[in-house]
Amino acid sequence: MKSILITLLLFVSTFFNAQTVDIKSPNIPADMPAGSYIKDIDGDFDKFTGTWVWNNGGQNVTFKIQKVTRYLDPEFNNYSDFVIGDYSYTTNRIIIVNTINTTTDPNPDFHPMFSAWPTENKLEFTFKDVIIQKDDCIAIFEFLPGSSTQMKLILKNRGGIKGVLVPEGGSIDVPQTNPDFTIPNNIILTKQ
Repeated sequence: MKSILITLLLFVSTFFNAQTVDIKSPNIPADMPAGSYIKDIDGDFDKFTGTWVWNNGGQNVTFKIQKVTRYLDPEFNNYSDFVIGDYSYTTNRIIIVNTINTTTDPNPDFHPMFSAWPTENKLEFTFKDVIIQKDDCIAIFEFLPGSSTQMKLILKNRGGIKGVLVPEGGSIDVPQTNPDFTIPNNIILTKQ
C-alpha cells in the first residue's frame, strides 16, 4: 500500500510541475519542467497553414505549410506546437526542386522550413535551400494589409559568416555566402 501511495504521489507531483504555456510566451523548452507543453492556444498558426502558390508565366512556386501539434521533443522531454513547410519550384514544366510529400514525418529536421513563434501577421521560418545547400536562411511570410489570402515572401541570408575562427591579429579570405536562392524571391503568394 505504501509503494502505491508513493508512486501516486510522484505521478501527481510530476503532473503539477509540468505546465502549458502559450507559444507567444518567452519560455525556452530547455528551461521548462519535463512534460511541459508550449501550445498554440489561440490558433495563431492556423491562418498560415495550407497551400500557397505564386505563378508568373511558366514559373510556379508552391509552399505547403502544416501545423504540428503536441510534438514530443526528446531532447527536453517537452511538447510543443509549431509549423513545418515544404516547397516546390517549376519553370516551363521542368521541376527544379520539390520537397512536398517527401515525408509525412512531422520531425522538423525532415523539412526545409520550421517556425515556432508567429506574430499577428508574420511568420518567420528557418529556411533551407536544398538545391544549393544553404541551410542558415530565413523565409518571412507576411500577410498583405487587409488580406487573409495573400502573403508576401521574402528570403534572406543570415548576416555574417559563421563558424570561421580567425587567429588574433590575422585575417582569412573567406568567400561570402551566395546571396541568391534557387526559388524566386520577393513574391506574392495566394492561398489555394
